[in-house]
Amino acid sequence: MSEIEKVAVSNNALSFEQADTLLRYDPETGLFHWKVSRGGTARAGALAGSDHGDGYWAIKVCGRMYKAHRLAHLLMTGKWPPSEIDHKNRNRSDNRWSNLRPCSRSDNMFNQGLSSLNTSGYRGVSLHHGTGKWRAQIKHRGRKIHLGVFETPESAAAVYAAAANDLFPTFSQD
Repeated sequence: MSEIEKVAVSNNALSFEQADTLLRYDPETGLFHWKVSRGGTARAGALAGSDHGDGYWAIKVCGRMYKAHRLAHLLMTGKWPPSEIDHKNRNRSDNRWSNLRPCSRSDNMFNQGLSSLNTSGYRGVSLHHGTGKWRAQIKHRGRKIHLGVFETPESAAAVYAAAANDLFPTFSQD
């Protein structure tokens, strides 16, 4: 969890009432607009926030930065999310309500794309250099689970997919 998210969750620095007074969230587009003029470019009706540099949209309110997906949860439910918020389609700037879901850290990590270091083309599958066979493993709740060693990457990927469906049913089907 980033420092911004820790501040928002631990301090609940911004209340629902404050956020609702200042911001209008459109759940269909995922965009935020200022309800009131706040000086500078923050005029009533203007788009609120900007790309935070890491692909996430962030909005500065009362001197603090808040990630837009967390503000969306606050404005839609009236409370801060209990943990993390996942972007179903993996697009960090797509803050449409239908694309956001609360999740655990483990679930959120599972919904990442393939690493640029991946050489098999399959999630959870790597070449075991000692045997020349393909190893399947999955990480769940901070622990790696060895799923076996296989002749082909496709076989290893099939076993990984079955394990992913058991461990992360909501997240493995997206």
